[in-house]
Amino acid sequence: YLAALLAILHGIVWGSSPAMAQTPNAYASGWAASHADAANSDYYRGDGPSELMLAWSRSFSGMINLGATSDGEGRLYVTTGGPGCRLHALDRATGRTIWCSEVVDKLAVTSSPLLDREGHIFLADGKAMRAFDREGAIRWTTPIIGVPLSAQFTPAGDLFFITHVGVIY
Repeated sequence: YLAALLAILHGIVWGSSPAMAQTPNAYASGWAASHADAANSDYYRGDGPSELMLAWSRSFSGMINLGATSDGEGRLYVTTGGPGCRLHALDRATGRTIWCSEVVDKLAVTSSPLLDREGHIFLADGKAMRAFDREGAIRWTTPIIGVPLSAQFTPAGDLFFITHVGVIY
């Protein structure tokens, strides 16, 4: 049932009409969503490094369920399931914590933060979807029913997600 709904929405929302082709991309540069982009491509167009070398490492309390997202401007965003801070903004070059938020509950670990081209961070937990600014201040909070699966943007730039109980926002 859910797969059929997603297939229909994919055709409606992410179809390739001329009007949609002219809509600016809502995603931040970098790896802005759990699977990179609206197509969930897990793909980066560009040359990768010829050699890899560990620049830093660090640990967090609790598990990390999905990979970090990156705003393309030097920050990584990661969710953890441990106590205290569960949304972390890190310096990509050093791994140093820039800010963290204790506002989201432990269910935030089911998603990676979603980033838009304006520098806003979107993340939900078991109670609400929240928008944060680049410095970690909450812009807005909307109560939700269920735990969201990977949030995305429509071609028009609207936030879109489905919770584990099938509620569409």
